[in-house]
Amino acid sequence: MFAPPNMPKPVLEKIATAVKQTISDPAVAAKLLDWGITAEFIPGDQRNADNARDIQAWRKIAVDAHMKFD
Repeated sequence: MFAPPNMPKPVLEKIATAVKQTISDPAVAAKLLDWGITAEFIPGDQRNADNARDIQAWRKIAVDAHMKFD
């Protein structure tokens, strides 16, 4: 789940708490798994770091493959 930039921290914390609680519910986790989604809560700071790392990795792959984007 993503949020707009500069969203107030109290709002982000409230949403994060609700999402974490919801995906911890075994019934919700089971339904998500039925859809092929693994329910895992990743805090926003960690998600940002993961995204930054992934972008760099995929950028290198694209450059090495001489991919061009219009």
